[in-house]
Amino acid sequence: MKKILFIIFIISFIQLKPQPPGLANCGNTCFLNASIQALYNINPLTNILTANPNPYSSSTRSLSYLYTELIKEFEKENRPHIFSCDTVLGELDKEAPEKIPGFKCGAQEDATEFFFYLLNDLLANTALQRSIRVLFKLYLKPIIECPAIEGFSASTKGLPPESDLSIKVEVIDDEIPLTSLMACLESFFKKEKFSDPQDPYRDTFTNKNRLDCTKQFKLLNSPEILQITLKRYQYISSTQTQKLTHKIDIPLKINISEFLFTRPKDPENKHYELIGVIIQGGTAKGGHYWAYVKTNEQWYKCNDSVITPVNISRENIPNDITGSATEGTGYLFIYQKTTITRSEYELWQKLEKERKRKEAEQIAFKALSNELEKLTGSLRSLTNLLK
Repeated sequence: MKKILFIIFIISFIQLKPQPPGLANCGNTCFLNASIQALYNINPLTNILTANPNPYSSSTRSLSYLYTELIKEFEKENRPHIFSCDTVLGELDKEAPEKIPGFKCGAQEDATEFFFYLLNDLLANTALQRSIRVLFKLYLKPIIECPAIEGFSASTKGLPPESDLSIKVEVIDDEIPLTSLMACLESFFKKEKFSDPQDPYRDTFTNKNRLDCTKQFKLLNSPEILQITLKRYQYISSTQTQKLTHKIDIPLKINISEFLFTRPKDPENKHYELIGVIIQGGTAKGGHYWAYVKTNEQWYKCNDSVITPVNISRENIPNDITGSATEGTGYLFIYQKTTITRSEYELWQKLEKERKRKEAEQIAFKALSNELEKLTGSLRSLTNLLK
Protein backbone atom coordinates (compact mmCIF):
# COMPACT_ATOMS: atom_id res chain seq x y z
CA MET A 1 0.00 0.00 0.00
CA LYS A 2 2.83 2.38 0.91
CA LYS A 3 4.51 1.61 -2.41
CA ILE A 4 1.31 2.44 -4.33
CA LEU A 5 0.89 5.73 -2.42
CA PHE A 6 4.51 6.63 -3.14
CA ILE A 7 4.01 6.00 -6.88
CA ILE A 8 0.84 8.13 -6.86
CA PHE A 9 2.76 10.92 -5.10
CA ILE A 10 5.56 10.82 -7.70
CA ILE A 11 3.07 10.85 -10.60
CA SER A 12 1.18 13.79 -9.11
CA PHE A 13 4.48 15.67 -8.66
CA ILE A 14 5.39 15.11 -12.30
CA GLN A 15 1.97 16.30 -13.45
CA LEU A 16 2.23 19.46 -11.35
CA LYS A 17 5.68 20.28 -12.69
CA PRO A 18 5.30 23.69 -14.42
CA GLN A 19 5.88 23.93 -18.13
CA PRO A 20 5.72 26.87 -20.57
CA PRO A 21 2.16 27.94 -21.45
CA GLY A 22 0.88 27.40 -24.98
CA LEU A 23 0.44 30.54 -27.12
CA ALA A 24 -2.23 30.64 -29.82
CA ASN A 25 -1.15 31.63 -33.32
CA CYS A 26 -3.18 34.73 -34.13
CA GLY A 27 -2.22 34.65 -37.81
CA ASN A 28 1.46 34.64 -38.76
CA THR A 29 2.43 35.29 -35.11
CA CYS A 30 4.77 32.34 -34.62
CA PHE A 31 7.68 34.83 -34.59
CA LEU A 32 6.01 36.59 -31.65
CA ASN A 33 5.29 33.35 -29.76
CA ALA A 34 8.80 31.94 -30.18
CA SER A 35 10.36 35.21 -28.99
CA ILE A 36 8.06 35.43 -25.96
CA GLN A 37 8.86 31.84 -24.92
CA ALA A 38 12.61 32.40 -25.20
CA LEU A 39 12.51 35.70 -23.31
CA TYR A 40 10.12 34.48 -20.59
CA ASN A 41 12.43 31.53 -19.90
CA ILE A 42 15.25 33.89 -18.85
CA ASN A 43 14.42 33.64 -15.15
CA PRO A 44 16.50 36.58 -13.80
CA LEU A 45 14.68 38.95 -16.19
CA THR A 46 11.26 37.42 -15.50
CA ASN A 47 11.85 37.75 -11.74
CA ILE A 48 12.70 41.44 -12.11
CA LEU A 49 9.55 42.16 -14.15
CA THR A 50 7.10 40.14 -12.07
CA ALA A 51 8.37 40.89 -8.55
CA ASN A 52 6.51 44.25 -8.34
CA PRO A 53 3.62 46.08 -10.05
CA ASN A 54 4.16 46.65 -13.77
CA PRO A 55 6.94 49.27 -13.98
CA TYR A 56 5.95 50.41 -17.47
CA SER A 57 3.29 53.01 -18.25
CA SER A 58 -0.17 51.65 -19.05
CA SER A 59 -1.13 54.83 -20.92
CA THR A 60 1.19 54.21 -23.88
CA ARG A 61 0.44 50.45 -24.03
CA SER A 62 4.10 49.92 -24.92
CA LEU A 63 5.36 46.46 -25.89
CA SER A 64 7.20 46.33 -22.56
CA TYR A 65 4.00 47.05 -20.62
CA LEU A 66 2.00 44.45 -22.58
CA TYR A 67 4.73 41.83 -22.34
CA THR A 68 5.02 42.33 -18.57
CA GLU A 69 1.24 42.02 -18.20
CA LEU A 70 1.30 38.80 -20.20
CA ILE A 71 4.06 37.09 -18.22
CA LYS A 72 2.38 38.12 -14.97
CA GLU A 73 -0.56 36.05 -16.22
CA PHE A 74 1.86 33.20 -16.94
CA GLU A 75 2.95 33.30 -13.30
CA LYS A 76 -0.54 32.87 -11.85
CA GLU A 77 -1.40 29.45 -10.45
CA ASN A 78 -4.77 29.36 -12.22
CA ARG A 79 -3.32 30.35 -15.57
CA PRO A 80 -4.91 28.80 -18.67
CA HIS A 81 -2.95 26.07 -20.40
CA ILE A 82 -3.18 27.94 -23.72
CA PHE A 83 -3.34 31.73 -24.02
CA SER A 84 -5.79 32.76 -26.74
CA CYS A 85 -5.82 35.79 -29.03
CA ASP A 86 -8.41 37.61 -26.89
CA THR A 87 -5.84 37.94 -24.07
CA VAL A 88 -2.90 40.35 -23.84
CA LEU A 89 -1.21 38.07 -26.39
CA GLY A 90 -3.60 39.35 -29.05
CA GLU A 91 -2.96 42.97 -28.09
CA LEU A 92 0.80 42.40 -28.34
CA ASP A 93 0.24 41.11 -31.87
CA LYS A 94 -1.72 44.25 -32.81
CA GLU A 95 0.73 46.68 -31.21
CA ALA A 96 3.96 45.19 -32.60
CA PRO A 97 3.43 46.57 -36.16
CA GLU A 98 2.56 49.97 -34.68
CA LYS A 99 5.68 50.15 -32.54
CA ILE A 100 8.38 48.45 -34.67
CA PRO A 101 9.48 50.18 -37.89
CA GLY A 102 9.00 47.97 -40.94
CA PHE A 103 6.62 45.51 -39.28
CA LYS A 104 3.28 44.91 -40.99
CA CYS A 105 0.01 43.81 -39.46
CA GLY A 106 -0.72 40.12 -40.14
CA ALA A 107 2.68 39.55 -41.82
CA GLN A 108 5.35 37.03 -40.88
CA GLU A 109 8.23 38.94 -39.26
CA ASP A 110 11.72 38.08 -38.05
CA ALA A 111 11.72 36.56 -34.56
CA THR A 112 15.13 37.86 -33.48
CA GLU A 113 14.30 41.36 -34.70
CA PHE A 114 11.22 41.33 -32.47
CA PHE A 115 13.15 39.67 -29.61
CA PHE A 116 15.87 42.34 -29.49
CA TYR A 117 13.45 45.23 -30.10
CA LEU A 118 11.42 44.10 -27.08
CA LEU A 119 14.57 43.60 -24.99
CA ASN A 120 15.76 47.11 -25.88
CA ASP A 121 12.30 48.44 -25.04
CA LEU A 122 12.51 46.75 -21.63
CA LEU A 123 15.89 48.44 -21.12
CA ALA A 124 14.33 51.85 -21.79
CA ASN A 125 12.84 51.92 -18.28
CA THR A 126 15.27 54.05 -16.26
CA ALA A 127 14.34 52.41 -12.96
CA LEU A 128 15.15 48.90 -14.24
CA GLN A 129 17.82 49.85 -16.77
CA ARG A 130 20.80 49.04 -14.55
CA SER A 131 19.35 45.69 -13.35
CA ILE A 132 18.53 44.52 -16.89
CA ARG A 133 21.72 45.88 -18.45
CA VAL A 134 23.94 43.89 -16.10
CA LEU A 135 22.15 40.72 -17.22
CA PHE A 136 22.57 41.17 -20.97
CA LYS A 137 24.98 43.92 -21.98
CA LEU A 138 28.30 42.71 -23.35
CA TYR A 139 31.17 45.01 -24.18
CA LEU A 140 33.51 44.30 -27.08
CA LYS A 141 36.91 45.96 -27.21
CA PRO A 142 38.41 46.39 -30.70
CA ILE A 143 42.22 46.08 -30.69
CA ILE A 144 44.48 47.11 -33.58
CA GLU A 145 48.09 45.88 -33.70
CA CYS A 146 50.76 46.97 -36.19
CA PRO A 147 54.17 45.30 -36.60
CA ALA A 148 57.31 47.38 -36.29
CA ILE A 149 58.65 49.09 -39.42
CA GLU A 150 61.90 50.97 -39.99
CA GLY A 151 62.08 53.92 -37.67
CA PHE A 152 58.96 52.93 -35.70
CA SER A 153 58.39 50.32 -33.02
CA ALA A 154 55.38 47.99 -32.92
CA SER A 155 52.16 49.70 -31.85
CA THR A 156 48.89 48.62 -30.28
CA LYS A 157 45.77 50.73 -30.22
CA GLY A 158 42.64 49.99 -28.24
CA LEU A 159 39.54 51.62 -29.71
CA PRO A 160 36.51 52.62 -27.60
CA PRO A 161 34.42 49.60 -26.49
CA GLU A 162 31.28 48.66 -28.41
CA SER A 163 28.20 47.43 -26.54
CA ASP A 164 25.62 44.96 -27.76
CA LEU A 165 23.04 42.44 -26.54
CA SER A 166 24.29 39.59 -28.71
CA ILE A 167 27.43 38.28 -30.40
CA LYS A 168 26.53 38.01 -34.09
CA VAL A 169 28.75 35.42 -35.72
CA GLU A 170 29.24 34.20 -39.29
CA VAL A 171 28.78 30.53 -40.13
CA ILE A 172 31.24 30.63 -43.06
CA ASP A 173 34.92 31.64 -42.85
CA ASP A 174 36.94 32.16 -46.05
CA GLU A 175 34.22 30.30 -48.01
CA ILE A 176 34.55 27.25 -45.72
CA PRO A 177 31.42 26.34 -43.68
CA LEU A 178 32.08 26.31 -39.95
CA THR A 179 30.89 23.16 -38.22
CA SER A 180 30.56 24.19 -34.56
CA LEU A 181 29.32 27.15 -32.55
CA MET A 182 32.72 27.43 -30.87
CA ALA A 183 34.40 27.61 -34.29
CA CYS A 184 32.02 30.46 -35.18
CA LEU A 185 33.05 32.30 -32.01
CA GLU A 186 36.74 31.66 -32.68
CA SER A 187 36.32 33.08 -36.17
CA PHE A 188 34.60 36.18 -34.77
CA PHE A 189 37.36 36.84 -32.20
CA LYS A 190 40.37 35.99 -34.39
CA LYS A 191 42.87 38.56 -35.67
CA GLU A 192 42.15 39.82 -39.19
CA LYS A 193 44.48 41.77 -41.45
CA PHE A 194 43.56 45.03 -43.18
CA SER A 195 44.25 43.29 -46.49
CA ASP A 196 41.80 45.25 -48.68
CA PRO A 197 43.65 48.05 -50.55
CA GLN A 198 40.33 49.92 -50.72
CA ASP A 199 40.02 49.83 -46.91
CA PRO A 200 43.50 50.17 -45.37
CA TYR A 201 44.32 51.15 -41.80
CA ARG A 202 45.65 54.67 -41.33
CA ASP A 203 48.42 54.21 -38.78
CA THR A 204 48.46 57.24 -36.46
CA PHE A 205 52.08 56.54 -35.47
CA THR A 206 53.55 56.42 -39.00
CA ASN A 207 50.80 58.49 -40.65
CA LYS A 208 50.66 55.90 -43.45
CA ASN A 209 48.05 53.56 -44.90
CA ARG A 210 49.01 50.04 -43.92
CA LEU A 211 47.81 46.57 -44.92
CA ASP A 212 49.95 44.62 -42.43
CA CYS A 213 48.06 45.66 -39.29
CA THR A 214 45.51 43.42 -37.60
CA LYS A 215 42.23 44.00 -35.84
CA GLN A 216 40.39 41.75 -33.42
CA PHE A 217 37.70 41.91 -30.74
CA LYS A 218 37.95 40.88 -27.11
CA LEU A 219 35.19 40.66 -24.51
CA LEU A 220 35.54 43.09 -21.62
CA ASN A 221 32.92 41.34 -19.49
CA SER A 222 31.02 38.10 -19.04
CA PRO A 223 27.30 38.95 -18.64
CA GLU A 224 24.87 36.75 -16.76
CA ILE A 225 23.05 35.98 -20.03
CA LEU A 226 25.11 35.39 -23.17
CA GLN A 227 23.21 35.56 -26.46
CA ILE A 228 24.74 34.35 -29.72
CA THR A 229 23.11 35.00 -33.09
CA LEU A 230 24.16 32.87 -36.05
CA LYS A 231 24.09 34.72 -39.37
CA ARG A 232 22.32 31.94 -41.22
CA TYR A 233 21.51 34.11 -44.25
CA GLN A 234 23.87 34.95 -47.08
CA TYR A 235 23.08 37.85 -49.42
CA ILE A 236 23.67 36.77 -53.02
CA SER A 237 22.34 39.96 -54.63
CA SER A 238 19.92 42.79 -53.92
CA THR A 239 17.05 40.47 -54.87
CA GLN A 240 18.33 37.09 -53.66
CA THR A 241 19.14 35.80 -50.18
CA GLN A 242 20.28 32.25 -49.44
CA LYS A 243 19.61 30.44 -46.17
CA LEU A 244 22.61 28.50 -44.85
CA THR A 245 21.32 25.24 -43.38
CA HIS A 246 24.49 23.15 -42.91
CA LYS A 247 24.86 21.37 -39.58
CA ILE A 248 26.64 23.25 -36.79
CA ASP A 249 27.52 21.47 -33.56
CA ILE A 250 25.76 23.26 -30.68
CA PRO A 251 27.29 22.62 -27.24
CA LEU A 252 25.03 22.60 -24.20
CA LYS A 253 27.88 24.23 -22.26
CA ILE A 254 30.51 26.72 -23.44
CA ASN A 255 33.39 28.60 -21.87
CA ILE A 256 34.31 32.13 -22.97
CA SER A 257 37.52 32.65 -20.97
CA GLU A 258 39.73 32.54 -24.10
CA PHE A 259 37.78 35.45 -25.63
CA LEU A 260 38.11 37.79 -22.65
CA PHE A 261 40.41 40.83 -22.78
CA THR A 262 41.79 40.00 -19.33
CA ARG A 263 42.57 36.33 -18.86
CA PRO A 264 40.55 35.19 -15.82
CA LYS A 265 42.16 33.45 -12.85
CA ASP A 266 39.07 31.27 -12.53
CA PRO A 267 38.20 30.19 -16.12
CA GLU A 268 35.84 27.48 -14.86
CA ASN A 269 33.55 30.29 -13.61
CA LYS A 270 33.19 31.69 -17.13
CA HIS A 271 31.07 28.72 -18.13
CA TYR A 272 27.60 29.03 -19.66
CA GLU A 273 24.73 26.59 -20.06
CA LEU A 274 22.24 26.62 -22.94
CA ILE A 275 18.69 27.55 -21.80
CA GLY A 276 16.92 28.63 -24.98
CA VAL A 277 16.98 28.46 -28.79
CA ILE A 278 14.86 30.14 -31.48
CA ILE A 279 14.38 28.05 -34.64
CA GLN A 280 13.35 29.07 -38.15
CA GLY A 281 11.97 26.52 -40.56
CA GLY A 282 11.46 27.38 -44.22
CA THR A 283 13.36 29.58 -46.64
CA ALA A 284 15.00 33.00 -46.48
CA LYS A 285 11.74 34.51 -47.76
CA GLY A 286 9.51 33.06 -45.04
CA GLY A 287 8.66 30.09 -42.89
CA HIS A 288 7.73 29.13 -39.37
CA TYR A 289 9.30 29.87 -35.96
CA TRP A 290 9.39 27.85 -32.76
CA ALA A 291 11.56 27.73 -29.64
CA TYR A 292 13.26 25.28 -27.31
CA VAL A 293 13.51 26.27 -23.65
CA LYS A 294 14.99 24.56 -20.61
CA THR A 295 13.13 24.99 -17.33
CA ASN A 296 13.55 22.99 -14.12
CA GLU A 297 16.14 20.78 -15.88
CA GLN A 298 13.54 19.78 -18.52
CA TRP A 299 13.65 20.83 -22.18
CA TYR A 300 10.42 21.79 -23.99
CA LYS A 301 9.68 22.43 -27.63
CA CYS A 302 7.33 25.43 -27.83
CA ASN A 303 5.51 25.43 -31.17
CA ASP A 304 2.73 28.01 -30.73
CA SER A 305 0.05 26.30 -28.62
CA VAL A 306 1.78 22.89 -28.68
CA ILE A 307 4.25 22.41 -25.82
CA THR A 308 6.17 19.13 -25.95
CA PRO A 309 8.73 17.79 -23.42
CA VAL A 310 11.87 16.66 -25.25
CA ASN A 311 15.03 14.81 -24.28
CA ILE A 312 18.11 16.89 -25.10
CA SER A 313 21.61 15.86 -24.07
CA ARG A 314 25.16 16.25 -25.39
CA GLU A 315 24.65 13.05 -27.38
CA ASN A 316 21.12 13.94 -28.51
CA ILE A 317 20.64 17.41 -30.05
CA PRO A 318 17.61 17.75 -32.38
CA ASN A 319 18.39 18.41 -36.04
CA ASP A 320 16.35 21.62 -36.08
CA ILE A 321 18.74 23.07 -33.47
CA THR A 322 21.98 22.11 -35.22
CA GLY A 323 20.73 22.83 -38.74
CA SER A 324 18.69 21.09 -41.40
CA ALA A 325 17.37 22.06 -44.82
CA THR A 326 14.06 20.30 -44.11
CA GLU A 327 13.57 20.44 -40.32
CA GLY A 328 14.61 24.01 -39.49
CA THR A 329 17.73 25.79 -38.24
CA GLY A 330 18.59 27.34 -34.90
CA TYR A 331 19.91 30.86 -35.11
CA LEU A 332 19.51 32.52 -31.70
CA PHE A 333 21.13 30.72 -28.76
CA ILE A 334 20.66 31.90 -25.16
CA TYR A 335 23.17 30.81 -22.53
CA GLN A 336 23.11 31.49 -18.79
CA LYS A 337 26.20 31.66 -16.60
CA THR A 338 26.73 28.59 -14.46
CA THR A 339 29.39 27.28 -12.09
CA ILE A 340 31.26 24.02 -12.70
CA THR A 341 33.94 22.21 -10.76
CA ARG A 342 37.62 22.22 -11.72
CA SER A 343 37.41 18.55 -12.79
CA GLU A 344 34.40 19.34 -15.04
CA TYR A 345 36.34 22.23 -16.54
CA GLU A 346 39.35 20.01 -17.24
CA LEU A 347 37.10 17.45 -18.94
CA TRP A 348 35.60 20.25 -21.04
CA GLN A 349 39.13 21.36 -21.99
CA LYS A 350 39.96 17.84 -23.24
CA LEU A 351 36.79 17.72 -25.34
CA GLU A 352 37.55 21.17 -26.77
CA LYS A 353 41.11 20.15 -27.66
CA GLU A 354 39.76 17.14 -29.57
CA ARG A 355 37.14 19.31 -31.31
CA LYS A 356 39.76 21.80 -32.46
CA ARG A 357 41.98 19.01 -33.78
CA LYS A 358 39.13 17.49 -35.82
CA GLU A 359 38.00 20.86 -37.16
CA ALA A 360 41.56 21.77 -38.17
CA GLU A 361 41.76 18.49 -40.12
CA GLN A 362 38.40 19.20 -41.79
CA ILE A 363 39.44 22.73 -42.77
CA ALA A 364 42.77 21.50 -44.15
CA PHE A 365 41.00 18.78 -46.14
CA LYS A 366 38.43 21.26 -47.49
CA ALA A 367 41.16 23.73 -48.49
CA LEU A 368 43.06 20.93 -50.25
CA SER A 369 39.89 19.84 -52.05
CA ASN A 370 39.30 23.42 -53.23
CA GLU A 371 42.87 23.68 -54.54
CA LEU A 372 42.54 20.34 -56.37
CA GLU A 373 39.25 21.51 -57.88
CA LYS A 374 40.89 24.72 -59.12
CA LEU A 375 43.84 22.76 -60.52
CA THR A 376 41.49 20.35 -62.29
CA GLY A 377 39.67 23.31 -63.83
CA SER A 378 42.95 24.83 -65.02
CA LEU A 379 44.06 21.51 -66.57
CA ARG A 380 40.74 21.20 -68.41
CA SER A 381 41.11 24.73 -69.77
CA LEU A 382 44.69 23.98 -70.87
CA THR A 383 43.58 20.70 -72.51
CA ASN A 384 40.86 22.55 -74.45
CA LEU A 385 43.38 25.12 -75.66
CA LEU A 386 45.76 22.40 -76.90
CA LYS A 387 43.06 20.62 -78.92
